[in-house]
Amino acid sequence: MHYRAMYNSQLPHTRLIQDLTEDTTLPILRDYFQLDVPLVPLYAQWAQSDAHFAKKLALRGDELQGIRVLNQPPWETLIRYTAQHSF
Repeated sequence: MHYRAMYNSQLPHTRLIQDLTEDTTLPILRDYFQLDVPLVPLYAQWAQSDAHFAKKLALRGDELQGIRVLNQPPWETLIRYTAQHSF
């Protein structure tokens, strides 16, 4: 994954330098995308619970690498769902 942090120009210069040297963005990304969660046990659990997922995993498991459950705040999830299903 490649990322670029965009900084608010209103931040004090010392906070900007601290963020650049300590890379405070990476822990946020690791948490949001759950990058430290092992996927193989989740795939097995999902395949047991969902026949459609099990079929896809059996046929194209190599293409499914990286499927994750995001650590989204409930509000963000609600807004995305509502926006996709609004009339």
